[in-house]
Amino acid sequence: MKRSNLKKLTLLAVLAATLLISNLGLAQMGATQYKATIPFEFQLAGKVLPAGNYIVKVTDHFVQIRPVDSAKGVGIVTLRAERKQTAKKDMLEFNVYGNQYFLSQVWFQGSELGRSVVTSKAEMEIASETGERHIQLAMKK
Repeated sequence: MKRSNLKKLTLLAVLAATLLISNLGLAQMGATQYKATIPFEFQLAGKVLPAGNYIVKVTDHFVQIRPVDSAKGVGIVTLRAERKQTAKKDMLEFNVYGNQYFLSQVWFQGSELGRSVVTSKAEMEIASETGERHIQLAMKK
């Protein structure tokens, strides 16, 4: 490979990496952060999370939940959700089957729009065997 082609390829790789890092930074800047106390063990993205205080970061297509005292959390891609009435509070909604809780949706105060978590295979199996109910918990900015 000619030296000039190698320089062009290197420049292109640096440019691509810079754009990727810039876009990741913009996605983080666009994230809205909430605090929530979740008084029960729950499941998200195949992981079981204990009861406790959490930081919830929400972007247009992603939700990340992590314990307040940890830098690591669980994230999942979400879909747009809509309902007829505006939410009175920022809240998390869980599907409950017996004593198992699954994060289902995130709703935002003053809006009919929210984010919906894709139902996991484990939740689908449990849902087919038991009745479902819902629990909503408020979040704070």
